[in-house]
Amino acid sequence: MNARPIARVLIVATVAAWMFGATPPEAGACSCAVRSVGQELAAADVVFAGVARGIGAELAGPRVVVATFAVSAVYKGASEARASVSTSTDAGACGIAFSLGRTYAVFAIREAAGLSTGLCAGTTDDLSMLNGLSSIRPAVSSGADAARSRSGAIAGAAALLAAVAALATLAFLGRRRVAARAARRP
Repeated sequence: MNARPIARVLIVATVAAWMFGATPPEAGACSCAVRSVGQELAAADVVFAGVARGIGAELAGPRVVVATFAVSAVYKGASEARASVSTSTDAGACGIAFSLGRTYAVFAIREAAGLSTGLCAGTTDDLSMLNGLSSIRPAVSSGADAARSRSGAIAGAAALLAAVAALATLAFLGRRRVAARAARRP
């Protein structure tokens, strides 16, 4: 079989594709240095475990997304009960495609615009990364969360006290009736 006709077809197809603007997609690959959990912890300003509760675009850049987390435990740095962390939307730039409702171990650095993370920072949905670490504290509640928590505890205590008082009253009234019936019997 003659290879010349096949080669001519390939050359014509390549030239035609180039002329009409067909180009291969842009290639990008995330390349991170291999680091231990201890090294990632040392490099991060804030480390926490949290559930992704919101994901939205950031005004600062077209290829940046901000994920909001309900923080369950803090391993390093200061973090409120809610934390917002930015990441690239481009996997080639080591961005993370956060999923709503999924729990993550977040290793973030502080930047002028706030917290930022990526695959190379150590952020992952593999919570076994945190197994060797000790939580320094649960997430700090904001003032509104703390007020709601206190008012809920007060309301619960008041309801319990009212229930105990009602039961004690019923028991007292029941004993009085029994005593009154016994007194009427000859």
